[in-house]
Amino acid sequence: MQEFKDLLAIYKNKIEKSVNLISEKELKIYENKMEVKFGYQLSYYILNFGYLALNHIELLGINSKQNFESDMVRTTNNLHSDFAETKNLIAIYKTTDNVYYLVDKDDFVYRFDNVLLKKEPLNINMICFIKDLFLNA
Repeated sequence: MQEFKDLLAIYKNKIEKSVNLISEKELKIYENKMEVKFGYQLSYYILNFGYLALNHIELLGINSKQNFESDMVRTTNNLHSDFAETKNLIAIYKTTDNVYYLVDKDDFVYRFDNVLLKKEPLNINMICFIKDLFLNA
């Protein structure tokens, strides 16, 4: 996906990513176990990077070393069990003040504050969200 390649080209060797990637077949297992549907951008992100980090920003991800203990899986499952309004969404990023950024099956991002119990769409896709995060890192 060209948007991700362009993003990575901007930061070259400053971005961290996983070396323990999962396969497409395994991704389907995660979808079934988590009862979610990964969008095209999120699937590409997980299959090609596992996770991404730049400076103090670390996006959640899945890797073959941690499997179902990966931070994306654990965080998403915890949110689903504690907050019904997060069902069908996948956690991609968490701030230090307990605000979560979640992605839907169409790769659109939502902001969820688990203290105020407020979920709001950001009206941007996952790649734009990541690009904005990294530009402000």
